[in-house]
Amino acid sequence: MILCVIMLYSMKPWFFWNETTPILYVLILLFIIVRIPFLGKILKRKQFVLCCLCLLMYSSVDLLDLVHPVFIIQYLFRNLLLVFFVILFSDDEKRNLVRLFTKVYSVILFMSIIAYVFYLLDISMPYTIMRYEYNTGYPSFRNYTFLIIRNETEFFSRFQSIFLEPGHVGMISSLLLYVNQYNLKRIPVFVIFISVLLSFSLAAYVLLVLGMTLYYVMKSKHYFRRVLHVSFFLGSVVVISVIFYVNNPDSVYSKFVVARLDYDEERGISGNNRTNNQFDYYYDKVFLQSNDVLLGIGDEEFARRFGSGNSSYETFIVQNGVISLIFLFVFYCILVCRCLSPVYVGLLILYVASFLQRPYALWEVELFLFMSAGSILKYKCNDKLFDYYST
Repeated sequence: MILCVIMLYSMKPWFFWNETTPILYVLILLFIIVRIPFLGKILKRKQFVLCCLCLLMYSSVDLLDLVHPVFIIQYLFRNLLLVFFVILFSDDEKRNLVRLFTKVYSVILFMSIIAYVFYLLDISMPYTIMRYEYNTGYPSFRNYTFLIIRNETEFFSRFQSIFLEPGHVGMISSLLLYVNQYNLKRIPVFVIFISVLLSFSLAAYVLLVLGMTLYYVMKSKHYFRRVLHVSFFLGSVVVISVIFYVNNPDSVYSKFVVARLDYDEERGISGNNRTNNQFDYYYDKVFLQSNDVLLGIGDEEFARRFGSGNSSYETFIVQNGVISLIFLFVFYCILVCRCLSPVYVGLLILYVASFLQRPYALWEVELFLFMSAGSILKYKCNDKLFDYYST
């Protein structure tokens, strides 16, 4: 449960905004203290390799910022010890973590969806005004306890539950659906699925369709046949979406999803707007030709130059360098190699797709879900996977 709260913290729910970092480290310290008695005496070879890779990965990520005591504490406790302890989890413990987080997360979403329906129906609910002070680019929010809404005039307020952005909800929900094998017969999984739809996030929709496609193809031995089925399905979705967009250009789905796929001369599609022109120029004309490309410029220098509002795999490279990106990818690949499941490979591809737009692979919620997913997805017999709910 402590680990679930830490995972939620990384998603930035409103009750962990603004000067709540000490709470995180209290939780980490408490988790470590509680966990120490359960550590095994023998460190397995694969666990040792993962710990070494974790050390290299976070050392390269934090190298330029370790001159500050705060970053040293983060490096030791949040980026090393916490992850080391999760690496040492048994398969049963990892399955329990996924099961518990799925339930906790779905309960939060369920309460948020009820509040969101009330909001859409214009039913009066008490609220307070609050700001996310770490990033001044965000507007103020109306806080309805189980739901936050941007406090500004908008065509339509998208669902973001208690978290900072609708895209955060859509992204994590899409990844969690894959880990739960899209078993919509289970209420928690169905609630999570509804949250993706309500987010009206183009990236979340892409991850949802891509994830379902990968899962459908990877879990079968008949890859070619299933690729044909998927191609027909995706073609049908595109045709229906275009027809709907032409006939209903002012609908929520048309404006927030389909319209963002319109052709753009500079960015390819209009929805490709995760970085601004200042950052794009620096990345293409300055950074890639400099010596900083290996180790990056660090978080502090990045914030000084660009502030906030940029998010893509390119921002990760600028902050942390190509070497960190390589270590990160190798770390995830080693996790997959431990299980050698085609379905787990599909999850890695889904994570890579998610990383292109939101490079949050080191958020505890993404990292720990992936580390734990292998204990579920490696159990494969014909078309049936391990059902951790029944154990």
